[in-house]
Amino acid sequence: MAVMSNKLESILRLKVKTGIDENGKDKLAVKSYNNVKTDATNDAIYDVARLINSLETTPAVSIMRQDSFELVQE
Repeated sequence: MAVMSNKLESILRLKVKTGIDENGKDKLAVKSYNNVKTDATNDAIYDVARLINSLETTPAVSIMRQDSFELVQE
């Protein structure tokens, strides 16, 4: 039997540099933005992430998209 997937949610995550630790390594934090439209394109999410980060004082190190799916049997 075939298994189908239903996209449940998408989350935008920005990994940002928050400083430097005592060993000289970058301190990182992840900021999450929920309720991203599940049908949003990667380009659109990337553009929004860059816009959000331009308003922040901490530089983005990484832009991530996390999608959650429900698997159902046909």
